[in-house]
Amino acid sequence: MLLFYCTFEKSLKRLAKEGLLGNGEPFALHRTLEQAEATCRAPDGRRGHVLVLDPSRIAYARVHPPTAHHIAPHAILNLKPYRPPLAVEAAGGYVIRRTPKGNLKVLTIFRRGVWDLPKGKLDPGETPETGAIREVSEEVGIKKKSITLLQPLGVSLHGYILPRKMRFAVKTTHWYAMETTQTEFTPQKKEGIEAVEWMSWKKAKKRLGYDSLRRHIAAIDPDALGLAPIEIS
Repeated sequence: MLLFYCTFEKSLKRLAKEGLLGNGEPFALHRTLEQAEATCRAPDGRRGHVLVLDPSRIAYARVHPPTAHHIAPHAILNLKPYRPPLAVEAAGGYVIRRTPKGNLKVLTIFRRGVWDLPKGKLDPGETPETGAIREVSEEVGIKKKSITLLQPLGVSLHGYILPRKMRFAVKTTHWYAMETTQTEFTPQKKEGIEAVEWMSWKKAKKRLGYDSLRRHIAAIDPDALGLAPIEIS
């Protein structure tokens, strides 16, 4: 989760040193980048700066919209130096199955030293559903026709500095529950994937390597996925 704030403060150096100090009235924050950008143009045409905020570092009121009386410098993720945020859309899959005993497992990948789920950026004009199936197919080495989309599982949101370090990416990843008829997998080496492994749902909640993904899986009720146990032939 991220929060956003539009400021017309002229001295970004002062913000980097002191953060945002309220004068009695709380700051109205935004839950989406789009909302923040919509408020970031003054009547005289001036454009403000959209700040990307880490909500875990802010004491904020969970109202609509959320508000805060003070935002510390270390809670602003794109300020040292300031990098305008750029929206990035991605999609991925929780490929799941139930064992004969009814235990839920999810297909995980090992990439860049951490356990992850198959996901990636959308191609131009691609829908999240199509992109999720394509990314799963490519990253774990299975045929698209072997994948069945079960249901949408919402989105996760996180930010990171783009490699060229001129922009700050705000990535929205659309997630879907899926199942597959294939039983053998091939890691996509060119994407740095070293292994593909079925992992218990309980273990995945602890071992997935990104905070945003651990928060996302923790919010899913596995009993609501409606997946039947595998039949023993």
